Formats: sequence, structure tokens, C-alpha cells
Amino acid sequence: MDLYLIRHGQSQNNVLWGVKDYKRQRVADPQLTDIGQQQAQVTAEALAAHGDPSHLDSWDPQNLAGFNFTHIYCSLMERAVQTAYPLAEAYDLPVLALEDAYEYGGLFEYDHELDRDTGVQGHGKDYFAQRYPRLIYPKGAHHDGWWNSRPKEPTHVALTRSHTLLQRLVETHKQHDQVALISHAGFINYMLEARFGTQILDTENWMHINNVSVSRIHFNQRFTSIFYLNRVDHLPNHLITS
Repeated sequence: MDLYLIRHGQSQNNVLWGVKDYKRQRVADPQLTDIGQQQAQVTAEALAAHGDPSHLDSWDPQNLAGFNFTHIYCSLMERAVQTAYPLAEAYDLPVLALEDAYEYGGLFEYDHELDRDTGVQGHGKDYFAQRYPRLIYPKGAHHDGWWNSRPKEPTHVALTRSHTLLQRLVETHKQHDQVALISHAGFINYMLEARFGTQILDTENWMHINNVSVSRIHFNQRFTSIFYLNRVDHLPNHLITS
């Protein structure tokens, strides 16, 4: 299996990062900005169109033959769904939502009165069905809101969750499957930590992940290989954002 980790496009919270009182201004489940929507569309078009068929029978760690996705997954945070959707349309595939591919912390907002973060409901099955008909809502997710107002997830739990999800994908897919997972910067870091022991938790280590960047990890029966990380060469310069 080849796993392509793609970060969502620029979100409303991304453009707030670093501003004064960010914690109070952020929203629990932001949508893409106009730039983020452009990034998602350009990424879908570029990856679907990229490729030279003459490379199909050769060792192709840089995807010179193209990105021949067989499965497209995303988290249920709406910015990831919005990013995955143009890609699914370009490949005429369903969007397979994974309830446990969310950014660490989950869906939470700052409660001014209580002075703490509190969980929110999140969007439910009907919301996604009306807006994203290609999306396959997880069977185990709460019908009325997938996060279901759970408390904010402790940071250390994300590592275990990412390891479990990664193992499930490896065990589910065949050797030649080309799997795209549209997720989040923190969760991608934790997936790399879970597989390669990069010691991200409680350290100063962190891999920068640009919006709609692509990272490719190859799995076979003997070993796991990183082919590339944080690739953004499919974007024009004015659409490269953090």
C-alpha cells in the first residue's frame, strides 16, 4: 500500500493563528477560506492530471506516472471533507470518512463563562448527506453529530489513536492500493511518530505541514519507506500557505 497524507486546505482558523486572543476567536469546526477552496480544487486537478504513462512499469517513488488513487479517506472535520471532495470528484470515487482521523483535541470551543474548552456536537449524517453526497458516513458515528459533545481529547491519546488507525489501514489494504488520507497537520505528525518514533510528543520536534501538501509512505510486507514529505510542487506560489 502507498499512503498519501494530504493536509486540508487553508481554514478559517489557520488565518487566525498567531493573532491576539486566538483561543477566543477560533471556531470548533472551521470551513475552508476562499484560498483553501482554491487549494483543494487546484490540488485535485493537478494530481488527477499529473503523470507520464511511460513510467507505469518502473520504480516510481516520485509519482512520475501520476497519482492513481484507489481510495480516498478523510476526517469528519469539515475542512478535511471540503478538501477531499474535489479530489473524489476528479477520480470519481466516494469519500470514505474516518471518525478517528480528526485533528488532536477533537471538536471543542472556548467557553468564556467557564474559562475552559468544551466539546461540541459536530455535524451529523444528514448534514453531510445534503452537502457532500459522495461522503460515506461511518456506521459507528453518532447520527446527529459525530463528535457528540465529548470532552477535548488529551494530547497523548492522539498518538495511540493514530497508531491504531494506521494499523487498520495497513491491514485493510492490498499491496497495490493507492490510498489518500486527507487529515490535519498535528495528526499527520502523530502518524509519523507512531510509525517511525520521531519523538514529537513532549519534545521540540515538529514537522511543518503546508496546507494541501502531500506526503507519501510506502508499506510492504518487509519494511516501511518514506518517499517524500510535505510536497507542494502541485501548487502555484500564491497558493502555498501554512
